[in-house]
This record gives sequence, structure tokens and C-alpha cells, in this order.
Amino acid sequence: MKISWITLKVKNLEASKKFYGELLGMEQSRAFETPDGRQFAFFTDGNGMELELIGGGPCKVKEKGLANPQVSFGFQTEAYETILETAKKAGLNVNGPTVLGGHMECFFVEDPDGFSVQVMKA
Repeated sequence: MKISWITLKVKNLEASKKFYGELLGMEQSRAFETPDGRQFAFFTDGNGMELELIGGGPCKVKEKGLANPQVSFGFQTEAYETILETAKKAGLNVNGPTVLGGHMECFFVEDPDGFSVQVMKA
């Protein structure tokens, strides 16, 4: 398992894209918009880690009741089904599974401090 990305829910996506892209020199690797109006932009640091910026529309994580949806950590794993089953059996606050961007299957689970951890199928 590896940390694949960090997610930031931002107020002004264009300003954030300019900050991370132009000021910090990160490269935008992809972007898309969901039918409900949320906009996603991914930036890479050149070392395999991505920064995911989400702007516009409601934050589904917050709507589903996770305590701290403003920052989340994304893990990509081959053990996706096992982790999902274990989290549910443990009674953890799990949101999903769901499919984002038409192809990325994932679920969110709340850590002990209320941070959102996104687990994505490798």
C-alpha cells in the first residue's frame, strides 16, 4: 500500500490551480467535472504523489457525515475488499463504496481523529 494523493476541498479552484501550478511549479496531470458540478484537478509532484483539488458543488463526504471532510488522504491498495470488509465489521464510519470519475472505485473511512481516509481499488 502507498499514499497516492492528498485531497484539498477548496473555495476557489482556479486560484488554487494557479497557486499549486504556477507558483509551486506542480504539473496538472488531469481534471474532470462530475454531473453534480464538482470539479477535480490533480497535480503531481514528480515523485509519484498527487495533490487532488476539489472545487464547486457539494462535498459528498461531508453530506454523508464524516467529521472532517476538508483534508483527506488517499491510499491505493490491492487489499481493497479486505480493508472495506474489516472497516465495516469494526463499526467504523464508512462511506461507500462508490465510483468517482467514471472509473475509480473507492470508499471513505473516518480515522480516530475524524480525518477522511479514501481507499481506492488498485
